[in-house]
Amino acid sequence: MQTVLKAALVLGAVALYALPMIGDLGSRSIGVGKGDSKLYLWSLSWLPYALTHGVSPFFTTRVFAPDGVDLTWVTTLPVPALAMLPLTALAGPIASANILLLLAPPLAGWAMFLACREITGRFLPSAFGGLVLACSTYVGQLMRAQLNLLLMFWFPLAIYLFLRHLHGRMSQRRFIVLLAAVLIGEFLTSTEVFAMMTFCSGIAWLIFYVAGDEALRERLLD
Repeated sequence: MQTVLKAALVLGAVALYALPMIGDLGSRSIGVGKGDSKLYLWSLSWLPYALTHGVSPFFTTRVFAPDGVDLTWVTTLPVPALAMLPLTALAGPIASANILLLLAPPLAGWAMFLACREITGRFLPSAFGGLVLACSTYVGQLMRAQLNLLLMFWFPLAIYLFLRHLHGRMSQRRFIVLLAAVLIGEFLTSTEVFAMMTFCSGIAWLIFYVAGDEALRERLLD
């Protein structure tokens, strides 16, 4: 059933956003191809260039010359760019951006499914929760251009890890390692979503602590 859900999420994203141009993903953009989309295309190209030319990926004089710009303050998608590096080298940044756009809704839906399953323990309600996020207006609107905000599957994935640890199904050491990897992945994808995730998680922890019983408080402090 989980394989069917994964396939449905991927095929749904292709049908909704890429069916008319499925054979031309290397030269036509699924999004608007303007505004911030150009920044993400540049970012997907910059990391391979920096790595192959022995220059720092965190500073460049290729823009805002001659002074250059500190890229640690710019949304340059280091983790997605690194993941898509082979495809970018083979087919170009437009193809990589399109694939990321198509993968973002299924990834978000699948991560939310995992989080919901930790709460409900049932497949159908959890699948519905995943589909709600994958088909949400948030995702649909951001498919136009905002790739950094769209790749937010790290958020429900962090919730999933937290719930597994809270329910005693994951050791503390493994939880810390995996959560650290998720937080680093989100930070190097979108500092905006990272900030929102941190704020919302803090509020949720406080609510659980205040409203929960003594056993839950002990688990939260563990």
